[in-house]
Order: sequence, then C-alpha cells, then structure tokens
Amino acid sequence: MKTERIAAQAELWGGRIKKLVIFLVLAGAIYWSWTNRSWIAYKLTRQYDVVRYGLNWKSDRITAANKANREKKELLIVFLRDNDQMSKSLETSVFPAKEFKVIENNYVLLLCDYNPKKLPPREKDMCEQLMKMYDTNDPAALFVVVDPANGNTKETRRLRYAGEHPLTLLHKIAGGKFIPKPMVDSTPRLRQVTPPTLGKDIQKKLAAAEKALSEKFDAKAAPKAKTPTNTPGKTPAPAEPAAR
Repeated sequence: MKTERIAAQAELWGGRIKKLVIFLVLAGAIYWSWTNRSWIAYKLTRQYDVVRYGLNWKSDRITAANKANREKKELLIVFLRDNDQMSKSLETSVFPAKEFKVIENNYVLLLCDYNPKKLPPREKDMCEQLMKMYDTNDPAALFVVVDPANGNTKETRRLRYAGEHPLTLLHKIAGGKFIPKPMVDSTPRLRQVTPPTLGKDIQKKLAAAEKALSEKFDAKAAPKAKTPTNTPGKTPAPAEPAAR
C-alpha cells in the first residue's frame, strides 16, 4: 500500500512538472514573439530588398519612399541600361568602391536596372513607370534625387554619370559637398531574447522548498525498521548464547 501511495504521489508530481514545463515553453514563445513582433511583421511583408553591385537597394518605389521617410533621407533613383558603357563602369568601378558605400548614410537607393529581356515582369513594369514618371527615354547611368516627404515624387535634381571618380560623383549627387550623416537603418533586426532571471531571495526560497519536498519524499519512501513486539502474558525468549 505504501509503495502504491508513493508511486501515485510521484505520478502526481510528474504531471505537475510536465504542465509547468509546457507553460514555461509557451510563455517563452509568446515573450519572444512579442519582443520580435516588428521583425516578424517585416519578414511577413514583401520588402523588395536587393543587394547588388556591393550596395543595398530597393526595387519598389513605394517601399523605398516609406523607408526614406522613416529614416529622414532623400530617395536616390539610379537608372542603368544594358549594353551601356557608363552603366557598366558604375556597376564594376563606382558602386563597389569602398569610398562610395557612404551613399547609404544619406540616401535610400532605388534601382532601375533596365534590361527588358532579363528583368522579371514586375520589375520591368516598375522601371518603365519610373522612366515615364521622370521623363527619360534613355535610362543610362542617370541619377534622380527625390524628397519623398508627404508622398512627394517631384525630383530635386538629376545628373548623368560621365566617368567621374566615386568621391566626385558623391559631391555631384549631393549638389555640393557631400557630408555623410550618421548611419540610420530602420530595418527591424532579430533580437536575442534571454529569459528574465529570478531575484536571489526567490531563488533561495525555491531551493529551500525543493530541498524540503525532497526530504519529505525520501522519508516516505524509506522502509521503516521493524521493532520486536511483546505479546501480553508472554515473556520474550532469552537470546541464545553465542557459540564459542
């Protein structure tokens, strides 16, 4: 009976521990999801991010304008054309240059890499819309600066690349001296979540409770020593002398 009772108590505590573990796992998952809700929403929405020629681009005008507004930057639309010498020079010599990378500090880059035969239909349509919007029939090494504040699509200035050094081109894009701003990137990042730690007092109390529970369980599980009992009216038999 005692063994069965101990087994039942062990099964009861085992069930409680399992429920506690499941609860902690679910609570951790909810906490992680809440902490990374911006990152999850960003990943579930198509952002049209493109990494090409050593730079980070957008391939959609609306998402690019939204990003520029969030980061308080201007929008820089870059038109490239297939089989164009200046466009090829930008792709191979200017964009990958280390000193040109700071362009991302001041502008959100929108790429129109116009190659009708190779572009996916949606990107081809976007490029043709941009060419029409900014009135250009020759999308070859053309830069258009736009201030997207309040949904504005009007260009601030434009220029065409003519073989300048990357630093010289930065100044031309800026319309004067290019001064890099501190880098701001509104793209949500995945955050590492560490579970909150308990206070020392709570840890001591939990340890003491665990120790007391363990001692109580061990005491119930330990077999009790049998003590000789005397039958009323009878005297215990004398112990036999030890053999010599």
